[in-house]
Amino acid sequence: MTNLLVLFYFLISVFQYNGNVEKQGILLSSQKNKVNTVKTVLYNPKIVTNLPKILKETSGLIFWRSGLWTINDSGGKPVIYKVDAKTGKILQEISIEGAVNKDWEALTQDENYIYVGDVGNNRGKRHKFTVYKIKKSRIPKNGNARVIPQTINFDFPDKRSVPKKWDATPFDCEALLSWGNHLYVFTKDWKNQHTRFYRLSKNPGNYKATFVGSFDVGGLITAAAGEYQEGNIILLGYTKGDWIPFMWALSHFKGDDFFSGKKVRVDMPQRIASQTEGVAFTSGWKGYISAEETSVTYPVLFRFDLSSRKPFLK
Repeated sequence: MTNLLVLFYFLISVFQYNGNVEKQGILLSSQKNKVNTVKTVLYNPKIVTNLPKILKETSGLIFWRSGLWTINDSGGKPVIYKVDAKTGKILQEISIEGAVNKDWEALTQDENYIYVGDVGNNRGKRHKFTVYKIKKSRIPKNGNARVIPQTINFDFPDKRSVPKKWDATPFDCEALLSWGNHLYVFTKDWKNQHTRFYRLSKNPGNYKATFVGSFDVGGLITAAAGEYQEGNIILLGYTKGDWIPFMWALSHFKGDDFFSGKKVRVDMPQRIASQTEGVAFTSGWKGYISAEETSVTYPVLFRFDLSSRKPFLK
């Protein structure tokens, strides 16, 4: 019955679009996105491989040292896993000493550090969030290891109350981005499906995050990635209720006003029911998406390549 329901919602979602999805390609829909003035790009990312069962809660993704790195969320081991980008095989396990995986949700990186975001807040009860800062030079090129992190603790500056329902908070959070000299966190707003984003120091300490701005993303944001050579950002998420994955491709913005430039929404209706939780650039508009296990899908790794529509993304 569950599979039939998923198939039903998939067919409904496809017919809602004025346009079709090419095999492993994209078309520009003739229908404008309901939350912005830009037109929607439809895309079908290619499945690379299923991920091993140990990564059924995969959440967060970066590409470093020719491999993908991911984590498990909510109660998983305090471990970063290196994964072969072709086979999904686990190549390394790096344990973070002294860390607790209360609800790890996000990964990001800069030239010298990896940042792990213990920022999940489904029930809206948390007032202390932690980012673990790990020096890359302490991670061996081969073999498992244990590393000692630095910690960045923060809270949002907004006054808020605990909602009665677990999925009603505007201050859930699953996306963390390193950009320039700062970190940025993007909220997963269950109420109005907007995202609010905040600036955070990269230095260890205790902070109130600084509010930067908000945007109507038309869904739930679950991950962020930056492509630093060309200055592009992708926000990943899925729609509430029908679980259709999407990306926002952001470029040509000023400073950290990330939504001030070119904004393109990339909908992926053929991947309905995929709980997409991690995104990573490799180069240009190419990269990977990870999705955790659900009642109807395995944990899976996708590959995307939006370069064929690069003129539209400019």
